[in-house]
Amino acid sequence: MMALSIKEWYHMISNATIADVLLDRLIHNYHRIELGGESMRKRIKG
Repeated sequence: MMALSIKEWYHMISNATIADVLLDRLIHNYHRIELGGESMRKRIKG
């Protein structure tokens, strides 16, 4: 699965208006959670 940053959407979609509409629908009610540190999966396996 590939994740695109918001800036990359405008490069992928040549029409800025359409990119705005799509992003508005996708991120209207989203919550962004950024995690840091080592993965717990790596700790358990290691």
